[in-house]
Amino acid sequence: MATPNRGFGKPKAISGKGGNTSLATLYPLDMIKYKGPIPVTVGGSSNVTFTLKGSTRPIPIWNGNDYQTLNEDLAYTWDSTSNDILDSAGADATDADSVLGVWYFYIAINDDATGSFELRPSQTGPVTYASGAFDAGVLGHPGTSRTKFWTYVGPHICTTADLAFSAMTKIGYNWRITEAEADVPSASWAAPTNLTLFIPMLGFAGLTVNIGVENGLGGRMYIGAHTASTLWDAELGVQEVTSNVALQTSFLQFIASPNDTTSPIYARAVLIAGKIHVNGFKDVV
Repeated sequence: MATPNRGFGKPKAISGKGGNTSLATLYPLDMIKYKGPIPVTVGGSSNVTFTLKGSTRPIPIWNGNDYQTLNEDLAYTWDSTSNDILDSAGADATDADSVLGVWYFYIAINDDATGSFELRPSQTGPVTYASGAFDAGVLGHPGTSRTKFWTYVGPHICTTADLAFSAMTKIGYNWRITEAEADVPSASWAAPTNLTLFIPMLGFAGLTVNIGVENGLGGRMYIGAHTASTLWDAELGVQEVTSNVALQTSFLQFIASPNDTTSPIYARAVLIAGKIHVNGFKDVV
């Protein structure tokens, strides 16, 4: 790999029409020309391998105050012994196998002459501007104990603690995952607990979720993105109009945009509870 250009993070003085001098950093032309999502594949036994496909399409990485292009595949494979991860503070840690839920993968440029990359998962989701003054608009790990700039590149969903992950296919920005379902809470607005294990907490950054709503006999459900809102994204109701049981269930598919970083989807059932099905989401990178 090429040696990274250390000039990217050094502010240069520039003057505008008004004669005022300000500071700016260089911005790589490759970053300006790059339009599109980061190519990723998930595979291997029990889907334990997460791969950035730089060989398919070179991926420009703006990392802290530095820049490098990933032009080859970079893979991370979980094992049952020891895995290098980032903890909630962004510090180096290890995990014996895996933990249920969404893992967020981050990439960093090593601080050496080779400009090589390092790929690490964390259960802590990214926030904007996390990596410093030269990282505006890039999602990064928010931990204050991190020793490198860590840039978010995609999610990996652990479905069981014995190293089994969801089958995931990415087309453009859109992920297709193994379908998950949850019962809709009744009486009051609440977030179906297990769905938080399958949806990245990136609603604030523009992530949207593919949802199927299944309703039963005589029931009515409301699906929204707020804890106690009287507004909702979808309403599904069915009433008994025949004795044919097959006609007493209806199914609606729609896209929801979570506006909360901790509980992605809220729902409320009236009379008969139904189910929410999640089979994918649109990523932000």
